[in-house]
Amino acid sequence: MADTMNVTDYIATLAQEYGEQHEKVAFKAEPFYAPGADSIIFYVRDTDTYRKRLNSWVTLYLSMDDGRLAGFEVKGVKRILELASAFRVGIVDHKIKLGVLLTVALAQVTKPDVEPYASDLTEYGDREIEMSRLLAA
Repeated sequence: MADTMNVTDYIATLAQEYGEQHEKVAFKAEPFYAPGADSIIFYVRDTDTYRKRLNSWVTLYLSMDDGRLAGFEVKGVKRILELASAFRVGIVDHKIKLGVLLTVALAQVTKPDVEPYASDLTEYGDREIEMSRLLAA
């Protein structure tokens, strides 16, 4: 069985693993970039979760309470940005929409695997992350 923890504890653990300073703060639904993992992690609810890996690029965090989407992680962000930049896709005002990252990362996932979470994922596709946060790392 996958290990479980709440969002704030997970973020603190991830930061500690990569030698970053992190203080526990109130939950805020905001994507963040973890440079050591080259991942964008976005929790939308502060709840205990378990992981469901869709492919080598996308992991969903599902609520232990109801099994619904509580967050997701997109790995290989720099490679995705290289692909997007080569085709001049999705970078406006030095920001990229999470939907662009998810589209590339989910390209090889079969419809039945992603369909139960598709409406929740598309709800967060317009959320943006500053490119400077990604490129500085």
